[in-house]
Amino acid sequence: MNPILTSKYLWTHPDTLTEDEQDKIAAYAKKFKVSSLAIRILWQRGYHSLEEIEVFFDDTKLPYHDPFLLYDMKRAIDRIKTAITANESILIYGDYDADGVTSTAILAETLEMLGANYETYIPNRFTDGYGPNSAVYNYYIDKGTTLIITVDNGVSGHSAIKDAMSKEVDVIVTDHHELPTTLPEAYAIIHPRHPDGSYPFSDLCGAGVSLKVAHALLGELPQELLDLAAIGTVADLVSLTNENRTIVKSGLVLIKQRSRISLSVLLKILEITTDDSLTEETIGFQIAPILNAVGRIGDANPLVQFLTTFDEENALEQANAFIAINKERKELVTAIFDDALKKIRQQNLEKRKFILLYSSDWHQGVLGIVASKLVELFQKPILLLTDSEESGIVKGSARSIAAVNLYQALSAAKETTIAYGGHHMAAGVSLKKEKITDLEEKLESFVSSIPFSKEEKMVDIILPIDQITSKTIKMIDSLRPFGTDFVKPLVEIDNVVFDSVKIIGALKNHLKLTNSTFNTIAFGFSQHYEELNARMAYNCCGYLSLNRWMGKETPQLMLIDFNSEDELWLDKRKSKFDKDLLKTKNAVLLYETTKIGDWLLEHIDDSSIVQPYSGIDTANWKDKKCVILIECPLISLKNRLEHDLKGYVVWLVAYPFYNYLKRPMPSRNDFKLMYKTLSSKPKWSGDDIHQLRQTFLKKEFSADKFNLILQVFSQLKFVTITDGWLSFNYEKESKKLSDAEAYQKRQVAITEQRFYQFESLEKIKSHINN
Repeated sequence: MNPILTSKYLWTHPDTLTEDEQDKIAAYAKKFKVSSLAIRILWQRGYHSLEEIEVFFDDTKLPYHDPFLLYDMKRAIDRIKTAITANESILIYGDYDADGVTSTAILAETLEMLGANYETYIPNRFTDGYGPNSAVYNYYIDKGTTLIITVDNGVSGHSAIKDAMSKEVDVIVTDHHELPTTLPEAYAIIHPRHPDGSYPFSDLCGAGVSLKVAHALLGELPQELLDLAAIGTVADLVSLTNENRTIVKSGLVLIKQRSRISLSVLLKILEITTDDSLTEETIGFQIAPILNAVGRIGDANPLVQFLTTFDEENALEQANAFIAINKERKELVTAIFDDALKKIRQQNLEKRKFILLYSSDWHQGVLGIVASKLVELFQKPILLLTDSEESGIVKGSARSIAAVNLYQALSAAKETTIAYGGHHMAAGVSLKKEKITDLEEKLESFVSSIPFSKEEKMVDIILPIDQITSKTIKMIDSLRPFGTDFVKPLVEIDNVVFDSVKIIGALKNHLKLTNSTFNTIAFGFSQHYEELNARMAYNCCGYLSLNRWMGKETPQLMLIDFNSEDELWLDKRKSKFDKDLLKTKNAVLLYETTKIGDWLLEHIDDSSIVQPYSGIDTANWKDKKCVILIECPLISLKNRLEHDLKGYVVWLVAYPFYNYLKRPMPSRNDFKLMYKTLSSKPKWSGDDIHQLRQTFLKKEFSADKFNLILQVFSQLKFVTITDGWLSFNYEKESKKLSDAEAYQKRQVAITEQRFYQFESLEKIKSHINN
């Protein structure tokens, strides 16, 4: 039996704590003067020792490692200092995303402090591509550049780096991306996972590596650059543990001081005016998307000037321009998402295990964002392709789920590509247009052997509704910052009944739900409006926060999943039959009359089945998600359904294909008139009956009324119909009209139709179940 309203994810829970563990948690809570709830969350995530836990509550214990522990750091620093002393022309070559531009800005400000002769360059996503570019390098070399420093790129730039080095231009690579089997022939390579190094933390982002270089060059940690490093770290979704936690926590303190003009202006425009509302989520969901949008849509070079400016008026002008670009990016994402979704459904691609789509009309810069949204919807890997600057070449972005490693999938199909790169969850690829079908087949073949299952979500804690308070949320927030490898605690709240459900958002794709204790926001949940508006008890899973407005703090849940053990009935009754119901997938459609059942069989989706109310067989309901009472029952369902609907979402359509409310029961006078007429002679031929029907139709008798009376008389043996002749029985027994089965069925049909069409859903549900 299917559980009612199954969750999208598989919710898992930590092991039950022993008494000894509970005692240790209480002791730690007392020592650090924090809530046991916060310590419990840490404990369940594997932080058990005093040293592991104190870094969350004692900032003096935050780890920050010696930059010279990075392989090649001394060699790189010596070369940069030599270049500064000799007034050599230095090029800082960055990347077009938020991590890349903050990395560039960090090194630019550092070289500025040291009086260096330098320039910065952010490659264009569409014309230069990612990483070292020989044409760009040569342009600057011809201008006199003798030292190139890459930030947030370079570790895979073999050709361009070798070419520059051959021209006696040294290239220092600072990067954090996946290491190739063979490293480029650079002057120095600073990378936290360098194969010949032993740096104690391997997950720095590009901005983190730049901060290390800045520290080594200046001889002390440049506190004023921690804000930029924090933005790059959060934006690049690197592990928010160890040294990255130090960078983000310290950087947020600096951002709150609003000392950097560009960030101060941006925060003001975004109306982030209080320190309480400025967290790592501010970076991840508001600042970083704006920075990323610029490089996705066009030229990201102005971002470096923006981040390092001292001109408030210029910063204000640029910030507004970047916000406008981000708005354009959002509109592109929406348009492409809608188009991709339409194509997936038109081409019936939901059945594929790897969805690949191509369109020449899409903007290459936002395909990764759209792919992520589609993965969230379909829970399977997605690759979106569009035309590139080169004729006949397409490029695209892919996003995946935990079960499928994208890099491995593309490696298995590498003969169909020109180039590809990425990691488990995200990748990029370019190929000849005529190879799209070949790539699609290879990717589908690769994932076909991989067992798909629900993505797991670890619930940190189950909270009763009465504990959803500002105090509880502040206890959880004491563990900030949250991010990769230290995610925001996921909370389960059971038996939630919502008082109201509203569709919100410019695109009407979100929900706002309320009850007496807390508000709930459900992004992208508008398709679940009916389920969540059914006034039943739900188990909810999501993230808690405080909504601050007009000096008031209100607990708020960001819903990511829900389920329910209650029965769910949805009212789909309409005055006009909705043929779109027949497109419903994995449904059981129940009907009353054979003619309607035959018609349904010709029109329903292949994944659905039809059954008569009189012959319900749940053995054939495997994998079915909903039961549709498609036709208005003509005989009471109460004793026919028993408990067969338990465990399914039920759609009450109850359409009166044969509308008996418009076919009233003949009156006693109608029966008398027909009786008197038929008794006027002993036998009636078929032609006689036809003429009689026409006569009665002129007397405002309907054909239905005439036929029903004749059927009742036949069942009561008042008349006998044989071989087309009707014989009147003058010696019949006296019987009541209500003794006839046809009379009884018509009365029941009228009663049942009236009940199913006009009674409340709750009363119908109660009537059948009880």
